[in-house]
Parts: sequence; structure tokens; C-alpha cells
Amino acid sequence: MNKQNDEGMPEIDTRDFEEGLQTFRSEQEVMYFPQRRPEFIKLVHRLILELGLQNQIEYLDVRYPLGDGPEERAVMYRDERTNPWPSKRMILEIYGDRYMDERLLRHELGHEADRRNPDMHYEPAIEKRWAGRWELHLAMNISLDARLGEQGLGKEFRWEREFLPRVGAHYRSLFEEIWASPPKTWPEMEALATYFTQLKTNCPS
Repeated sequence: MNKQNDEGMPEIDTRDFEEGLQTFRSEQEVMYFPQRRPEFIKLVHRLILELGLQNQIEYLDVRYPLGDGPEERAVMYRDERTNPWPSKRMILEIYGDRYMDERLLRHELGHEADRRNPDMHYEPAIEKRWAGRWELHLAMNISLDARLGEQGLGKEFRWEREFLPRVGAHYRSLFEEIWASPPKTWPEMEALATYFTQLKTNCPS
């Protein structure tokens, strides 16, 4: 672990991630991570500064995902049972071959920056209303990646991996429209999520 310092950077705990590497990755990768760990921490610190998250995360528990899933997947969240909003204790799940992916890490930290930005009018009730639903998650991802531009996961990634399978190819023009003018507040994201629900209800066969 590294301890929180005076610059507002979090304590970063990678013990769970390292245990996951030992279970699921090659011996060479397991041995390689300790050499890259300072580089990983430096990258996280740089992104925190870039996104204005200093003093907003005090503890980051980096974990290796337990479930099966695509290697692109990562998720950053707080344990609402023990550390509900606005707790500064966060969990980051990331696969063993993507922990140095700058755009992926920027995207995950970017969601927390969107929660902490007072101009975006975040309310935890919004996420609770849509827990387990894809619609808000899609609206959040489009909003963030469109605003991040080339620094995020990108337009085609978001289209191919999430919008296309969830909403459908016949709505490409809608995707282009939303990408060009993405929602910039949490109420706007929720409104877009509601619209996605209506699209699926009236989806052409």
C-alpha cells in the first residue's frame, strides 16, 4: 500500500489485485507487476490531478474482478453498504492486462469526477433508481466519453460495444446526434436513460 500524502492523493491498496494476478495470470506477469506498481500509482495520481479529484478519494482498493467478462471491462465504485455516498473510499476492479491503460483509467475516474462536480447536480438517488439497468450506464458512458474526446475510450468503442447491441443499428443517426451534444448533468443523463427505455419499447422489428 502507499499512504495518502499531503497533495491530496489517496492511499492505493493493490493487495487484492496482486492476489488475483497470482490466481489468474502467468507467473511472468505476477513477477512483473511489482516492478510496474510505482508506474501504475504515478499514472493514477496524474489522472486524479487532471480530473480535479485531489482530496476526493482517500482510499482506493484495486481489485482483480472475480466474474468472467471481456478484458476491456473495468469498474470503479463504492461499497454502498459500508461506505455510501459521499464516502471517499473507492474500489477499482481492473483486469490484469489493462491496469496501465490510461484511457480506461481516465474513464473510470471520470465517472467519480462527474459525481463530485457540483455543476453536474449529482444525486445518489439517480443511480439507485437505475441500479442493475443498462440505460443509465449507457447515458453516463456516452456523456463522459463524448466530453473526453480522444482522451476517453472513443466514439466507435462506445457505439460498437454498448449502443449498437443495446439500442440497435437503426438508431445510428440518434447516436451521432447524442455524441455531438451529450448530456452534461446527471438529470440530463437520467432523461436520456428514460428515452432509451422508450426506444426499446417502440423499437422497430
